[in-house]
Amino acid sequence: MKLKNLILTVAAVANTVFATAQEKDNKTPEERAKHLTEKMVETFEIEGNKKDKLEAINLDFVKATMDVKQDKNIEKEAKQEKMKAIAEKRHQALEAILTAEQLTDLKQKEQERLEKRKQMMEKRKKEKTLSPEERAKKKTDHLKEELSLTDDQYTLVYDLTVKVSEKIYVIKKDDTMNEARKKEFVRGNMKDFENEMSKILTAEQFIKFKEVKKKHEKDRKPE
Repeated sequence: MKLKNLILTVAAVANTVFATAQEKDNKTPEERAKHLTEKMVETFEIEGNKKDKLEAINLDFVKATMDVKQDKNIEKEAKQEKMKAIAEKRHQALEAILTAEQLTDLKQKEQERLEKRKQMMEKRKKEKTLSPEERAKKKTDHLKEELSLTDDQYTLVYDLTVKVSEKIYVIKKDDTMNEARKKEFVRGNMKDFENEMSKILTAEQFIKFKEVKKKHEKDRKPE
């Protein structure tokens, strides 16, 4: 396995996955490192003191990548170089824990995650070009398929989705609000949307709706 290729892959994953995770939740570096470690332990069947060593390596990795991403004084190219150095340090540490076969498997999984992330970013980029009406139709069509909406329900859901989409569109375009405030308002509108959906759907449909929503959020959130 080529060391350089793995370093570049891990650096790229760190640059996208951890940056997005930081935007979407308030988890501490320790919590993120633990989550990453648990996945690796399950995948590679790591036991004993190696688990503790792995978590320490991942914690250093998470902290370092977060520090780089949060440093607004570093230019993009310099950040990429720092990410490569961080990835190289992590890889060298992992060589003492994982076998050559496991390292190869890790590279493959990181590449798959990176590709999934790229596809997600492309999808979101396209979604941003949609009007509130187009976005509402796309969402309502999906819910019709998932929940077997009646024609009357479809109309009600579409009208509600357009209304909420328009509000969110205005919020995101409002330059007087910071990002934290915008997210707060968006969450409030989504909560109102869910409350209104409970009035439109049957009890069984609403349970399925929440399951669909949960799956959607999981698919959009980096592992």
